[in-house]
Amino acid sequence: YEEEQQEPPKKPKKRRLRKLLTFVAVFCVIVILLNIAFLYYRGQIWFNEPRKRDYPVRGAVITQDLGKIDWRIMSQQTISFAYIRATKGTTYADTEFKRNLKNSSKQDLLVGCWHEFDFRTDGEKQAENFISQCGDMDGMLRPMVKVTKYGIYNLKMKNADKVRENLRAFLDRVEEEYGRRPVIMCD
Repeated sequence: YEEEQQEPPKKPKKRRLRKLLTFVAVFCVIVILLNIAFLYYRGQIWFNEPRKRDYPVRGAVITQDLGKIDWRIMSQQTISFAYIRATKGTTYADTEFKRNLKNSSKQDLLVGCWHEFDFRTDGEKQAENFISQCGDMDGMLRPMVKVTKYGIYNLKMKNADKVRENLRAFLDRVEEEYGRRPVIMCD
């Protein structure tokens, strides 16, 4: 008498396909949630739009990355001021700065100029770059400097004393030129 060996029953193909699709769907959801968490941590997205009742004064921060701005439409929005980027670091000038400054002056908006601070370079040289691009700022908002961590500075601030020294040199030079201490925008 031969013993019959029974093979284990085979799983149907549909069941395996369903498990695979479930795994892929769960994996995709996890990846999407991780991306949202990363973008939220970096400050690139947020989930709390401030109410106009709580923050009645609103403005826009303009760079060349926004492309050509229709200032007539911009002035019809719920904003009362705009800051236009003039410079970054010691040599960079925003390519749309002059055009944006000229076109914004034709609208009923308060306008100011801002500089994107570079942690690695001399503050006074950055201020000179900013001043050379902005020229006379009479009748405008006080100057603004954006101080945002980037690159390696996002992980660990090396030479914080040197960065403070450069920022102070920038602020002092701009204040000396325009008679007003710049606003500091930071994250």
